Amino acid sequence: MQLEIARASRQIITAFTCLIGLAVFLTVIYSYDFKVVQNTIPVTTKQIGTKLLSYEAGGFILPFEVISVLLLAAMIGAIIIAKGKKITSKNKETV
Repeated sequence: MQLEIARASRQIITAFTCLIGLAVFLTVIYSYDFKVVQNTIPVTTKQIGTKLLSYEAGGFILPFEVISVLLLAAMIGAIIIAKGKKITSKNKETV
């Protein structure tokens, strides 16, 4: 099985879109005024973990759970895509 090569017009459109995205990204990054903050308080991994799994104000439990569900869905999707050809070839043989 060979991969299909995109037409030249689609390749040009894709390259142009990527360049526009890169230009927007670099413009935003270089136009933002980053301020250096002197942090003299050492942060331990225990404090990071407590803050990450905290239900209180400023806690990150909801984003942590959303990301874990998103990664699980991505892993399941990758498994289905990887086994897709094998599943369809078995179905064709039995029919």
